[in-house]
Amino acid sequence: VTTPWTRAHGLSKKEATQPGVMADDARSMVQELAYLIHTRVDVMPVVRFMQRHVAPDAWTKECDVALQRTYRYIKGSAEYGVNCVYVKDDTLSLELWSDADMAGDKDTRKSTAGGIMLLTGENGTRAMLGALCKLEPAISTSSAESETMAHVMGMKKLTLPMLVVIGNMITNVKSMIDAEACIKAI
Repeated sequence: VTTPWTRAHGLSKKEATQPGVMADDARSMVQELAYLIHTRVDVMPVVRFMQRHVAPDAWTKECDVALQRTYRYIKGSAEYGVNCVYVKDDTLSLELWSDADMAGDKDTRKSTAGGIMLLTGENGTRAMLGALCKLEPAISTSSAESETMAHVMGMKKLTLPMLVVIGNMITNVKSMIDAEACIKAI
């Protein structure tokens, strides 16, 4: 399995009609995966999806497939994870990378915000300090609005807390956004 994400994650609750057979064990298995996402951010979106459907009446056959596929993906990609490199006396910067999927949740039409906070240096320092994957609180009317909300959420949840903790070591804060309209709005 090369990716934990499948078409099943795009189904709405109306489309997913068959109840899942793993509903009884799903809560504990998804909790195990939630612990793992601190070092395996590549599975964060699918874990967040399963967390929204973990109630026995919301767990479907498609959720069963997603859970099994995620465990197979983790088994086949055990070498992945977070690597940290620190170079002594490096000039340190914070980098926030953010993105959003416009109306990705088919039930609510809400977008999912994603972000990652990196500590980087001119001489090769590189470490992941945090990650974010969360359903946005409101429905966006445009991709620019969705991207802007994702970036603001990343600044609020990732950048500002890091500045409070290690702000005296940081010389620069960079925002990495892939949407041109969002860049113009900010």
